[in-house]
Amino acid sequence: MLQFPFSGTLQTVATDFENPLALVVDRSQGCAIVIDNVSGDLRASTIDLASGTVVAEVTSGLEDLTQAAISATITPGILFVAGPSHEIRWLDLTGSPPVAGPSLGADVRGLACWGSLVLAVTSTHVEAREWGIEKGPLPVQVPLGPVYVRGYFRAEVDFAAAGLSSADVEFVVKEGPTAGSVSAGVEPPNAAGRRWITVLAGSEIGELHLLATHRTTGELLALSRFRVTSLWPNDDIGPPVAVTGEQQVFARGSWGGGPAGPQNIRIHPAPDDWRVAVVLISLKDNRFPANVDAVKTDWKDRLNSARRYYEEVSYFGTSGPAGAPSGTTVSLADGQIFGPIDLDYGWGDCFDPELSGLWFGWNAKDAFFDQCAFAFSGFLQDRGIAASRRACSSGPMQSCSSSKLPRMTASRSAMKHSPRSSPGRSRPEALFSGKRRFRRPSARGRCCSCPTRFRQ
Repeated sequence: MLQFPFSGTLQTVATDFENPLALVVDRSQGCAIVIDNVSGDLRASTIDLASGTVVAEVTSGLEDLTQAAISATITPGILFVAGPSHEIRWLDLTGSPPVAGPSLGADVRGLACWGSLVLAVTSTHVEAREWGIEKGPLPVQVPLGPVYVRGYFRAEVDFAAAGLSSADVEFVVKEGPTAGSVSAGVEPPNAAGRRWITVLAGSEIGELHLLATHRTTGELLALSRFRVTSLWPNDDIGPPVAVTGEQQVFARGSWGGGPAGPQNIRIHPAPDDWRVAVVLISLKDNRFPANVDAVKTDWKDRLNSARRYYEEVSYFGTSGPAGAPSGTTVSLADGQIFGPIDLDYGWGDCFDPELSGLWFGWNAKDAFFDQCAFAFSGFLQDRGIAASRRACSSGPMQSCSSSKLPRMTASRSAMKHSPRSSPGRSRPEALFSGKRRFRRPSARGRCCSCPTRFRQ
């Protein structure tokens, strides 16, 4: 019997297992994989979580297993399993022959994956092994931990072990200059005779690669994998950040002096049409259902309520003296509710509990708004909406006008500015709606791959 607590109640998904040994859930495919011992033979059954039906069964690659430590991978239909000779196996649930990896020298008690990095638990330690990468003859050691976008990390290179000098080797980030670059700075050898190089991360997130080739022959010397995240895991110690290239400094205005009488009138008039982008965001521990029509209708009703309020208090559409403001209305950007957009982070990664005060609740971490901005910008780019709606300048790495950037705010405080004095021109405002509400009116983010950052 396979049971999962959906919505607080325990529900039976599948039955008729003889001697189940291990379970892993592939969230991306909406299925669970169960290793079952059927009359002495191990079998991997793939079960659709929506219907409870067995959609595939595989026995190849499981015949000689004496244990059942398994983990899902980033590739749908692929498992990592622990073999009898202490090795890790790549098991294809479509029936292709398994692929054996290196032996760990001890029984594997458990497996987990972080992208292509396999973590194996033995009786004495945890092994971290990169899967499916050709390293080459040049030893390059990169840190296992993530690097922050626009941050940096140092890689240790043993040139002498490959019979090379630093002048023989060229380092680049394989995915291109927008993904990262290698500093031209040269450091002296460390105590072990190895050298450090500094790798600068760009604006792309995910798994990237540091490539080393021979300057003369073009031979592949090393290929190392590193990971870039826009959600830094440590709230107390900030990430290493590299400041490169031309920087733009925004000076704050100050109050002082001036003639008698009212001043600064309509310096930043309220927009005639406040375009609002409503975006449904879900986290990995609480996804939206398959049908979100009711959710989108609810948010359209909320926006209509805000529109009626703005039009009423700003006297929208009414006649007035010459030169008087014409009022403000609110419209749905692109005429649709965007999403859902799934983030690969949990609730605790993005929110902190507020344990004091009248209302308690949850406060969004600063990095969560960056995550929303990255995800929404990528969503628009993938669908060609960003270019057609002038969400940002065309082409990568070009600066953006702040009047064209979506302004990120929390869902419960989207309309807090006075319609007569709210800043800016007509522009979309992004309402990031998750499965749970949060309270934080300010935000910051990044538009697409552009280097310009923006703040409310």
